[in-house]
Amino acid sequence: MKSLKNISIYFFAFVCLCSGIIQANANEIDVFHKGNIAYQKGDYSSAISAYKDILKSGSVSTEVYFNLGNAYFKSDSLAKAILNYERAKKLNPDDEDILANLKLASIRVVDKIDPIPQIFYKRWLIALAGGLSSDTWSIVFLSFIWLAFASALLYIFGHSILLKKISFFLIFGFLALSAFTFIIAKESHSENYVDQQGIVMVSTAYIKSAPDEKGNDLFILHEGAKVEASEIVNGYRKIKTANGSVGWIAYSQIEII
Repeated sequence: MKSLKNISIYFFAFVCLCSGIIQANANEIDVFHKGNIAYQKGDYSSAISAYKDILKSGSVSTEVYFNLGNAYFKSDSLAKAILNYERAKKLNPDDEDILANLKLASIRVVDKIDPIPQIFYKRWLIALAGGLSSDTWSIVFLSFIWLAFASALLYIFGHSILLKKISFFLIFGFLALSAFTFIIAKESHSENYVDQQGIVMVSTAYIKSAPDEKGNDLFILHEGAKVEASEIVNGYRKIKTANGSVGWIAYSQIEII
């Protein structure tokens, strides 16, 4: 009887948990719908408020970031529009609407920074890394490792000379492919999780030579500019532009994508 009582308690707790999740999702859908209606009516401030409430609840999605970016763009908040388009793009890199709106918003950015030309193999590597998620590339890498292991077993326990020859070449072939996919998986992981990128959020930002207010002004960036972001020192974040310029920006003037 005691075990049945415990099972009923766990079942009741499970039902309550599921009900809470369903209710939370229903509330988020309702808020999202209200945000869309406000956007259609031209009430962009209410739409922004609705979309931000969804994000504050911990629910992250391409649609919310994209719609929030649209609302900010209509409100002439260029930096916030680009930031949310970039966040939407990070979740869905191939979405044509996101790419089109991001391109449209980027045209309005004052800074036209020409990137440093990359070595051809680096461009290929980045292109390949972006083709799949880092998790998927990791699965591909592990698959080739297992295939190499299976080929080794086939070589060891194979009875015919032909089978041993084939398995011998398969071992080195799969090992080569595993090494190649490991490099791609590492590049994909770096692009998505290690190399942080940020958006300048203020109209004008003076980039310093050191993480100090007294540092020399090296150059100026304007709202919406996209940079690579790294270490934080004394309330300043080290950044690097697409053309290779390096400096320090006040922490409050940049937001990470």
